[in-house]
Amino acid sequence: MIMFGEKARFKEAPEPSNIIWENLETTGKTMRSRKCLVDMIIITFVCITFVTFVALKATSGKTKMQYPISVDCDEIENQILNSPNTVDGEMDMDLYKEFAEKDKDYAKQFLSSGMYQCYCTNENTDNKSELCEQYFSDIDTATGLSTLVSILITVINIVTRSINMKLIDYVGQDYGSE
Repeated sequence: MIMFGEKARFKEAPEPSNIIWENLETTGKTMRSRKCLVDMIIITFVCITFVTFVALKATSGKTKMQYPISVDCDEIENQILNSPNTVDGEMDMDLYKEFAEKDKDYAKQFLSSGMYQCYCTNENTDNKSELCEQYFSDIDTATGLSTLVSILITVINIVTRSINMKLIDYVGQDYGSE
């Protein structure tokens, strides 16, 4: 069949169940503007989420740099044991504490030798002392932030999915699967 000087092309109409009846009155221009708005909202949300995660992980990572797990506490304690002040093979805990107090300030600047960290984790020291409060506070903060990031990732994924479905509904697209 020829219409308007060209051969007419026909394709089979979709089943009525595939038609989103609410969208029949929505123009292409309206759909494009809605899609653009939805894209901007999603991009903004992803950027804010990314910046939040980076900031939380950076804060958590500072503690890991401040108190690295690669510190060999046995070697540090052997040095204390082999000091001239050692009597009868007993570690000089006063000397150990003195070195730990000096090292605490270096730990704040990420230049720690590990003496402070080892002193606070040694079972023979009074690790509940005022000297170790900052160490345990820093470790608790880092652990809490890491846990918070894990929980936030899960929550944000659930929220993002829900928001995306609402936004897709707003645009007028079908997201359901059969």
